[in-house]
Amino acid sequence: MVDTATYVESRGSRLSDMPYFPHSSLPGIGAAGEDAPPTSTRCTGKVQRNRTMQLQSQVELAQTPLERVEALLRLALWCVEAERSRASAATGEALAAAKKLRDPILLARARYVAALASVYLHDEVAPYHDLLHLSREFEAFGLQVDAAWCDLAAAMALESMGDPGGSVLLTERAWGTFRRYNDLGGQSRCLNTIGIGECWVGRYAEAIPIFGRAADLATAAKRPATYAVAWLNAVQAYTNLGRRARDEGRPDWARALFEHASAEFEPLWRQLVALGYRQLQPQVAALQATTLLNLGREAEAQEAAERALGLAVTSGSIEALASARCHAAEVQLELGDHERALRLFSAALAEYETRNHHTETARVIRGLVAVNEALGDVKSAFELHKRLLDVELAVRSMRERREREVSKARLELANSRADGTDGQAALTQPDTGGGRELTDELARDNERLERDLALLKRLAHTDPLTGLANRRHFDVQLARATVRSELTHRPISVVICDIDFFKMINDQFSHVAGDEVLRRLAATLRSMCRQDDLAARVGGEEFALLLPHTDIAAAAGVAERVRSAISRLDVTDICPGWTVTVSSGAAAMLGSRPGELYSAADAALYRAKSQGRNRVCVAEEVSRSSLAISA
Repeated sequence: MVDTATYVESRGSRLSDMPYFPHSSLPGIGAAGEDAPPTSTRCTGKVQRNRTMQLQSQVELAQTPLERVEALLRLALWCVEAERSRASAATGEALAAAKKLRDPILLARARYVAALASVYLHDEVAPYHDLLHLSREFEAFGLQVDAAWCDLAAAMALESMGDPGGSVLLTERAWGTFRRYNDLGGQSRCLNTIGIGECWVGRYAEAIPIFGRAADLATAAKRPATYAVAWLNAVQAYTNLGRRARDEGRPDWARALFEHASAEFEPLWRQLVALGYRQLQPQVAALQATTLLNLGREAEAQEAAERALGLAVTSGSIEALASARCHAAEVQLELGDHERALRLFSAALAEYETRNHHTETARVIRGLVAVNEALGDVKSAFELHKRLLDVELAVRSMRERREREVSKARLELANSRADGTDGQAALTQPDTGGGRELTDELARDNERLERDLALLKRLAHTDPLTGLANRRHFDVQLARATVRSELTHRPISVVICDIDFFKMINDQFSHVAGDEVLRRLAATLRSMCRQDDLAARVGGEEFALLLPHTDIAAAAGVAERVRSAISRLDVTDICPGWTVTVSSGAAAMLGSRPGELYSAADAALYRAKSQGRNRVCVAEEVSRSSLAISA
């Protein structure tokens, strides 16, 4: 990897001198809320009514029911993005008005806004499926750009659900549509998403030029709010680089980075106020507090920290409040108010741990260690040190897993381009080409990460008795496989096997014999799996196979071969006179919800048991319905 200082200096921020965005009317769900930006204070020194007030006025001035629904949709989408405390009411009103009007396109757009609001509120699973269905609806309407916005929102949901590889595939699909229809605002949002992904794995220097390109596209698209998002993301990347340089013992470079970030806060703040973009204001104030603290301007840092706390409380965002508390606690720690720092850090820790935000959790625990050491509570500091080691391991695991999965997805995309199936440029290098170099680099990264994570994966995802995947890992992989099935339009299958009369083996021959039967059966399953298949022990004597790219007929064939192979197992050395048999159920679907597929296979298994055991039953009706839905 290149030196951070050289990398950033060679590219610059590209985010200074915020331009003025004139009025422009932009149709479609992605543009709602940004089509008439307010006058920027950097241009006139005077703040007009913010965007929320302007959109509310459009609702009140609407002349027809159609105009009113369109105005409500713009207001609702803006509130979801920028003033989330009002999002629920605005979204509900827009959805009710669209239903009353009975316009299918406007109703689909209202449902998109509702799904997007759920994603931002971290209720990702249901809205993810809703967004994929909406994408298909918009494609049927001939509204390809609206479909791409649904894909991008679904990618955000997948990222939060822990599937960064699937998120990359959906972002790529959205990116391709936005480029095809020259939607610069959509391209900007895609690049913002990619840049944030780079930041999550600590590649802040690499993310900055991505945010710069996103800002360029937002400027060309006349999208001031999208520009502000890219601007803030870049400033945050600079502050994180400054913290890293400080921790690495490079004070001069750290100060240069913090000073660069500090110069951006006031103009960025004015722009957000002019827009009425309340959701980002606490984050700007919190980042400013940290930056000023690292520049030795403690009084200004404390003022910014208090402002961040006040804004976070009024925003109604739990994440904003946790972030503000963390930054304010760091300021109080530096100023010597250890008791208040302890209270703020503890409150932030409770909020971060609830949401499994490991990176932020590690930062807060480091602060708590310093506070307890300053208070002389050595015992608490020691206990926190042990917790910090666990969290830092989780952070490393998360970053390496994300890099591995993203690298794998991008490698697949790069290979498809090399084969001539996709002529688009690479996501992180949209205008530069370099496909073969990217492919080679990703292949090397993927090989290294696979090697580094092998031991950790075995410990976290393996059943210790059989060596197969455990139920938790199987469920995660099943969820991801359904995503791939949706995107590639190729079926997946699940086969569930249950050992017949296993309790009698334990009772007649001992639990030691029963455990050996389980191990031998697991070895048989493993030997029959293809490279992409997954075998797992999902219960005491219950096993499951996940079969990607497999239809119901092929799955039934696999289940029958497994049944036959197990019936030929020789266990006479541990269970004299006993023959091991299994009952199995198989089901296949294109996409759908993972729970439905597993339940269908489980129901087929119970039918096999009720029909006499040692047989395979197939949930054929599930395959037929899913194919009909996917057609």
